Amino acid sequence: AWGVRKITLLDSGRVAMSNPLRQSLYTFEDCINGGELKVIAAVKSLKHIFPGV
Repeated sequence: AWGVRKITLLDSGRVAMSNPLRQSLYTFEDCINGGELKVIAAVKSLKHIFPGV
Protein backbone atom coordinates (compact mmCIF):
# COMPACT_ATOMS: atom_id res chain seq x y z
CA ALA A 1 0.00 0.00 0.00
CA TRP A 2 1.11 3.57 -0.60
CA GLY A 3 0.00 6.96 0.57
CA VAL A 4 0.20 9.08 3.67
CA ARG A 5 0.09 7.13 6.94
CA LYS A 6 1.67 9.59 9.38
CA ILE A 7 1.16 13.34 9.68
CA THR A 8 2.69 15.68 12.24
CA LEU A 9 0.50 18.63 13.24
CA LEU A 10 1.76 21.64 15.19
CA ASP A 11 -0.52 24.49 16.22
CA SER A 12 -1.08 25.88 19.71
CA GLY A 13 -4.20 27.80 18.72
CA ARG A 14 -7.84 27.10 19.38
CA VAL A 15 -10.62 26.89 16.80
CA ALA A 16 -12.36 30.28 16.43
CA MET A 17 -15.76 30.96 14.89
CA SER A 18 -14.12 32.13 11.66
CA ASN A 19 -12.12 28.92 11.15
CA PRO A 20 -14.87 26.53 9.94
CA LEU A 21 -15.74 29.00 7.19
CA ARG A 22 -12.19 28.85 5.80
CA GLN A 23 -10.85 25.46 6.90
CA SER A 24 -12.83 22.29 6.24
CA LEU A 25 -11.24 20.26 9.05
CA TYR A 26 -13.06 22.34 11.67
CA THR A 27 -16.74 22.42 12.61
CA PHE A 28 -18.79 24.94 14.54
CA GLU A 29 -18.95 22.43 17.40
CA ASP A 30 -15.16 22.79 17.67
CA CYS A 31 -15.69 26.50 18.53
CA ILE A 32 -17.89 25.95 21.59
CA ASN A 33 -16.60 26.76 25.11
CA GLY A 34 -13.52 28.68 24.08
CA GLY A 35 -12.65 26.46 21.15
CA GLU A 36 -11.09 23.03 20.84
CA LEU A 37 -7.34 22.93 20.29
CA LYS A 38 -6.84 23.08 16.53
CA VAL A 39 -4.62 20.00 16.51
CA ILE A 40 -7.17 17.88 18.39
CA ALA A 41 -10.03 19.03 16.15
CA ALA A 42 -7.96 18.36 13.01
CA VAL A 43 -7.01 14.86 14.19
CA LYS A 44 -10.68 14.02 14.87
CA SER A 45 -11.67 15.19 11.39
CA LEU A 46 -8.83 13.39 9.65
CA LYS A 47 -9.59 10.12 11.45
CA HIS A 48 -13.25 10.47 10.47
CA ILE A 49 -12.26 10.94 6.81
CA PHE A 50 -9.54 8.29 6.77
CA PRO A 51 -9.23 6.08 9.88
CA GLY A 52 -5.86 4.71 8.73
CA VAL A 53 -4.06 8.01 9.38
